[in-house]
Amino acid sequence: MKKLLLFLLPACILLFSAACAEALPEVPPLLYLSFDEGQGAVIHDQAGNLPDADVQYQYLFPAYTDPMDPQWRQTGVQGGSLLFDGSSTAVAWDQKDILLSGYALTVSVWVAPRAFEWDDPAAADQGTAHLTAILGQYSRETKQGLILGYQRFGRLCLEAGSGDSWYTLWADDERLLRNAWNHVAAVFDGAAGRMALYLNGAEAASLEIPRGTVLAPAVNEKLLIGKNGYGEQIAAGTYRMFAGLMDELKIFPSVLPDSEIAALASVAAEPIPYEEIGLENILTGDVYKNPVPRRSLSALDERAPCAAVLQRHVSSLLPVQLRRHLLAEYLLGPSGQRGHRALAARG
Repeated sequence: MKKLLLFLLPACILLFSAACAEALPEVPPLLYLSFDEGQGAVIHDQAGNLPDADVQYQYLFPAYTDPMDPQWRQTGVQGGSLLFDGSSTAVAWDQKDILLSGYALTVSVWVAPRAFEWDDPAAADQGTAHLTAILGQYSRETKQGLILGYQRFGRLCLEAGSGDSWYTLWADDERLLRNAWNHVAAVFDGAAGRMALYLNGAEAASLEIPRGTVLAPAVNEKLLIGKNGYGEQIAAGTYRMFAGLMDELKIFPSVLPDSEIAALASVAAEPIPYEEIGLENILTGDVYKNPVPRRSLSALDERAPCAAVLQRHVSSLLPVQLRRHLLAEYLLGPSGQRGHRALAARG
């Protein structure tokens, strides 16, 4: 009898452990964007927690051309993806719908940037860097919330606030690749006192913070995808906006272990055809895909040749901010008109 009990006891323990493991589900994401919509200007949270959101895009209501949907792509890492134009494309949720906060948070996303904005080379060391945002809901002034983004040449950065302190983590060695898929993950583990960045499944940087740190909610800020809420505003648009393809964005209210992050990054992403991501120049007619439809004999048709001349002659004489402003006013109409939006032009 004793031998039988000795045999049955370990077996029961194993069965009980297995049953418990199966009974504990993985923590579902707070937000999951698959970017598989393919058309329209509405995006859905596949996690089912948030209401549908509008995709902001400058050609939804243009002044001198026909309306266009955001630049959805039929291919991505998994299913479709969305091309962010770098000057107008963004997605926003109100703070009443979602607040990033708590002891634990993990962000997982695939990005393929097509351009990097310039910034002061010394800005990172001086603490004055302006991040191109992948996502963010933050306020440096109140030391609340979190932003995930990158600086010049694709240097990743994660910043977060506890309300009393502001923490900044830079990835020093690894960089994002342009025109290619990169898997980016960011982890905030307040209980363990750690922040970490991952690039393509491998840890790129980590930072020790005080154990028990809580991510303070940025209660006055929206959650923005593809846009820095504190980017410099100019007449023709906003700086620090993501330019490139984005796919499979997930925010988890938990700390994912390294193995799960590696699994998320293990998807074999296909090379991106240039016409799927290349910059479209609406001033000269150099278009690679989905050219801007122009009305026959429209004001844009009449102005386009002059705009090309204007672009050539002012390019070496005026700062980029003023140049974009003049071209935007010339092609899209005066700023008081409904169609005035940021101009997707080459700097």
